[in-house]
Amino acid sequence: MFERIECPNPAYERIINSNIRNQIFNKKREIETLFIYHNLYQEPIEEILEDARKYLFDIKKKISQKTVIYQDILNLEVDLNENEFITSRDMVPHLMNHPSLLGFLVLGEGLFDFKQCGFPSRRSLEESITSFCIGERNTFDICTRDYCWRNGDYKNVANQSIHGDMFISQIDVSGKTWNELTFFGEETHFDTFKKDSIDSGIAAYQDWSEFLISLLKYADHLGMKDIPEIINWKEIMEQGGAVHCNSAEGLFGSSSLEYRMVEGKIKEDILLKDKQEKPNGFPIIIPYAQGHIYVPFLVKDKLLYLVENENGDIEIPGGYFEGKKFSRQIIYDSKDLPEALKATYKLFSRDRRKIPVIMNAFLSQESKAF
Repeated sequence: MFERIECPNPAYERIINSNIRNQIFNKKREIETLFIYHNLYQEPIEEILEDARKYLFDIKKKISQKTVIYQDILNLEVDLNENEFITSRDMVPHLMNHPSLLGFLVLGEGLFDFKQCGFPSRRSLEESITSFCIGERNTFDICTRDYCWRNGDYKNVANQSIHGDMFISQIDVSGKTWNELTFFGEETHFDTFKKDSIDSGIAAYQDWSEFLISLLKYADHLGMKDIPEIINWKEIMEQGGAVHCNSAEGLFGSSSLEYRMVEGKIKEDILLKDKQEKPNGFPIIIPYAQGHIYVPFLVKDKLLYLVENENGDIEIPGGYFEGKKFSRQIIYDSKDLPEALKATYKLFSRDRRKIPVIMNAFLSQESKAF
């Protein structure tokens, strides 16, 4: 059964700081091949399996760390072969239960230098590499429709479907760190993988315009209207490239009326907690399917995206949402803003010609006094 695996922050940060990330990316083709064909019988993994068999069946070899690694790899082979119709998604728990394969594929005998990499044991290093390969797999592909960044306890993902639909999610990647007293003194231990992390998000079928406008309104609220990601938006967009979608709007553009309508949305207010006066007209919302909406909501220096929920713990006083309860789906702070803007420029759909309309309208108006 498929399990969602993420690399929690303590392990993730050690992988980044020890340069193991670059070694993982050097093996991204081999890792992708493993997931694409969801079996072990591809080079160079098949070669690792053969080496493991030779090593373990050689009675002259003494038991060593390599013995343990190779045994774990062959145990993985047995597990996968017992599941005849296994898919790449189903492989995840098996790879996590036997992390020596991806660890050895990436580092080889470098696994024995786990202390130098900041890990308390070889197993913790293997588990961290494996959870990183699983959780960050989409970043391996240059043509990915994902844009990811981390901030604090959250991994943020912006995703565009093949038809240009928007999906923005936020995943809990926090992890525990603790100290243990051993014969060799006190050792630092930490979570090496996170199973079934809490994941929440927002979506839009037709257009990314309202999401971009809400980010710009948030920047204005924070006094960050002059950051490079806004002032130099054209240059930022050129650097980041664009992911195009399969839609009529993407090919032929929208009507002139739609361009005027999206330009007018810049004048709409974003909801702000404790603001005394009512919003000017209908506030900014992100429409979804069947009348479902997400509501951008400013709380001090944070930007929240809310969804109506009768069991929610957030109320929006006055106006259109009086008496309704909401729950938080996404929470951004000022550090998220530049990345969220770059993600939106890269993935914006379905008609990218709306971006200059929105940006020019925003930059030409005076800053709002919230």
